[in-house]
This record gives sequence, C-alpha cells and structure tokens, in this order.
Amino acid sequence: MASNSIIERINVVSRSILRLILGSRTSVPIEVLYAETGTVPVLPRRNWLAANYLLKLSNNANNSTYTSIQKMFQNPKEWPKLSTPCVAKDLATLKRLELELFTTNSDVQYIRARPPSEPSLCDTVWFPPKAKL
Repeated sequence: MASNSIIERINVVSRSILRLILGSRTSVPIEVLYAETGTVPVLPRRNWLAANYLLKLSNNANNSTYTSIQKMFQNPKEWPKLSTPCVAKDLATLKRLELELFTTNSDVQYIRARPPSEPSLCDTVWFPPKAKL
C-alpha cells in the first residue's frame, strides 16, 4: 500500500488532468471535478477494485492465487507495519462485513472452455468445420 503522501501526489496530478479535460480553473471545487467526470479519488477507487477482485476470486477456485488468499482470509495474521501484503487489509475489511467468502460448494462444476483451435463437438449444416491444416 502506498503512503498517504504518494496517494495525495497522484490525486493532485489526476485533478490537474481533469481540469485540463474540462477546461476548468483551479478555483473549481474538487467535488465538482469528480462529479462532472464521474470519477473518484485514487484511494477509494483502489479499495473498490481490490474488494471487487477478492469477491470474484473467492468464487473461482481455479485461480492460481485462490488457495493462498483463502489461507490468509481464514487465518488472519498480524503483519509488520511496512511489510503488509496489499490484500491483507482488504481481506480484513471484507471479513468484518461477514460475507461468505471462499466457501467451497460441491454442487458447482467447472467446465473447461474449448479453445477455438479445437473442432466443435457437433457438426453444423451452415458452417461445416474446416479440414485441419
């Protein structure tokens, strides 16, 4: 996680870009800039994206990071201040919401999508499969 001073620098630059896009002056309030462009500051956007990723990950056991994040979610650990993995804070936030995350459902079956290079399983009249090269 970036420090507050770094995040504020990014916010300042992004607001100056928004002012250029809108053609507004520096006296225009920050809230108006965000409302007019439909954007948000960097930190809330980052938190939303991280939470959204973790919610999607919790339902995808095929993801390579699923087991490691699941272990972090089920067994929270106190990390030293400057060595915290970036998802640990987000996992703690999601855990406080008491959502059912990383639950395995035995009724769910995952189907592997066929790559386009493989021939189709059924023959079609309108678009017959081409011969292999």
